[in-house]
Amino acid sequence: MLALLVARGAAAQFSQYTGPGSLAASAVPTRERLEAAVAEARYRLGPMLWSPFFAIKDVTYVKGDTVLATNRRSDLTATAALGVHAYLTPRKTVYFAAHAVPEYAWWKNDRARTVTNWSTGVGVFVFSRPFTLEAAAIGARHQEYLSSAVEELVNVRRDEARGRVEAPLAGRLALFTSASSTAWRYRQEDVVGEAGQRLLALDRDETHLGGGLRWRWREGFALGVGWERVAVDFPRPDRDRSATGSGPVLELEWEGGAWRVAGRVARPALEPEAGSEFVPIEKAAGSAQLRWSPSGRTSLVAYGGRSLAFSFQDASPYYIDRRLGLALERRAGWRSTANLFVEGGEQRFVNRPGAAGRTEELATVGGSLMVQLRRALTLAAGASRTEYKARAGEEGRRTVTRVQLSLRSGNVRAQWW
Repeated sequence: MLALLVARGAAAQFSQYTGPGSLAASAVPTRERLEAAVAEARYRLGPMLWSPFFAIKDVTYVKGDTVLATNRRSDLTATAALGVHAYLTPRKTVYFAAHAVPEYAWWKNDRARTVTNWSTGVGVFVFSRPFTLEAAAIGARHQEYLSSAVEELVNVRRDEARGRVEAPLAGRLALFTSASSTAWRYRQEDVVGEAGQRLLALDRDETHLGGGLRWRWREGFALGVGWERVAVDFPRPDRDRSATGSGPVLELEWEGGAWRVAGRVARPALEPEAGSEFVPIEKAAGSAQLRWSPSGRTSLVAYGGRSLAFSFQDASPYYIDRRLGLALERRAGWRSTANLFVEGGEQRFVNRPGAAGRTEELATVGGSLMVQLRRALTLAAGASRTEYKARAGEEGRRTVTRVQLSLRSGNVRAQWW
């Protein structure tokens, strides 16, 4: 269901959690999301358009063999959000946006994770084709899954500043650059016992800086080639996994007839900082999808991805998450969209030279349904079942079943933050 509730951004070298089926989702361009949000903002305050935002989201029942023995094996949680988002549009190609949305995360059996969260942010966007400017600063704390290897919901604070510029260079050639800085902070109280201290060891600051050239051969085709520098800094001395590196980036978008291809791959050579336990790595990371839509309502999607995530309780500093999947999407008019998917992959835990690592295989089946009850109200439901199995010669087998419900104001595409 995550694939339907949020827009999938560009693939990153670090991705702590990859939701089941999420790599099959089509990314919604920022401009389309802003246009949808402005169209839904029916109230005025002088030149400013604004609209209330509410959601009862992440209504989730989780049952399975948790890897955190100190937490309950099953529980029920829900989050209620109520706030406002506002816009100034002095020109059709210029947007100033802001939002403030407090949230209340509730757990039936876990009072430690029942807290008040928030999301606030501002942004400025210019889409004067062929020039594009996007800049935003967002501070938020949400419930998020700790990682793909440890599917425990915890409250994570994320403070982010990001920007992107694309400007014409010559003919169909354009220059693009992007930068982001993100600080991740965890709550020790979310996980009981000694595991809470290990949770704080995931606090980190990530920065990305990149740029390159994009060639738009014709409508529906864009090829970008560039270079990207990546850095991650762990402020706590325990389990320091700080690293930096740089490498090439390749981006591709192509659409022709019933077919569409989209992907982004980066290959930075990451090296540990002084005193870090990070193991050097130089492998491609990113995601890609091939979409076939024989009709306007049905699509078949083949997808895959590879990313790096930091370990929570293993001696390994990080693991490589690989996914391959197939999804079937079906739309029924403008009101509803159904999705079924099967997905396989592995999580390979990397250790220092001379130390034994381990690999965990995973297989997931799931589906989701999104229904627009009215043009200003959307209901989404989803379920998935994931089996984790250690490879031959290693111990470990567990199953996680998840059922989710969400009800929110507006269209899911009308959210820029």
